[in-house]
Amino acid sequence: MARSAAAVVVLIDDAGAAFDAGRCAQNMMLAAWALGIASCPASMHQAAEAKALLGIPPDKTIAIVIGFGYPHPSGRGVIERTALRVLTGRRRRPLESLVSWERYGLPPPPPPRV
Repeated sequence: MARSAAAVVVLIDDAGAAFDAGRCAQNMMLAAWALGIASCPASMHQAAEAKALLGIPPDKTIAIVIGFGYPHPSGRGVIERTALRVLTGRRRRPLESLVSWERYGLPPPPPPRV
C-alpha cells in the first residue's frame, strides 16, 4: 500500500458488518475502474500496528484496505509479471474452469460480431 497513489481503510464496528464492508469495497473498486483507476484489496496482517499508525480507535476493526492508482501505461510491470509467473507455477486453475455462464458448466457465448 505504501506505493499506492491513495489507500482507503474500511473499518467496521463489529463482525456482523463484514459483509457490508465487502460490498462497500467492491463498489469503490468498481467505481474507480469506471474512471480508469486500478485498485488492489489487501488484508492487514499487522492490524495492531496499522491501527496505531493511523490513530484508529481500539473499538474499530480494519475490514480491508484498498490501494488505488493509475495502471502503468505500458501494461504489466515487472512485479505483476513475476507474481503471475509464481501463481502459474502453483497450478492455479484458469478462470474459465471456475466460472459458468447461465447454467453450470456452460462456457460464455462468443463475443458479438461488430
